[in-house]
Amino acid sequence: MLGPGDSIPATARVWAAIGEGPTPLDEALAGDGLALLCFYPFDWSTTCTNELFLLRDRLADLGEAGVRPIGISRDSPWSHAAWTNMLGVEGVPLLSDWDGEATRGFDVTRDLNGMRDVPARCAF
Repeated sequence: MLGPGDSIPATARVWAAIGEGPTPLDEALAGDGLALLCFYPFDWSTTCTNELFLLRDRLADLGEAGVRPIGISRDSPWSHAAWTNMLGVEGVPLLSDWDGEATRGFDVTRDLNGMRDVPARCAF
């Protein structure tokens, strides 16, 4: 797992939206203020839905602190779009780590019920 002062893995690419190609993770995180990158296992699961609601409900507090929350999982951009639309939660951007490069690069993989390289719930 990455520690304080470690660089974002140079090979990690993510998809930020439907119809866009992969983008280097460091470019996807670029912006004003600090980025809080929250890895989570799956869209549509109860715990992950509650985590997204928590981030949404804390947006004002995080914004005051200069922090932008960003979720990341191995789900596709299509799943992210459907999930956030169904929940009515568009304020927290979600990145697709479709190839698992970020999950492996941050060394936060785990096996879950026979599925490999599922991101562990963690934040950077």
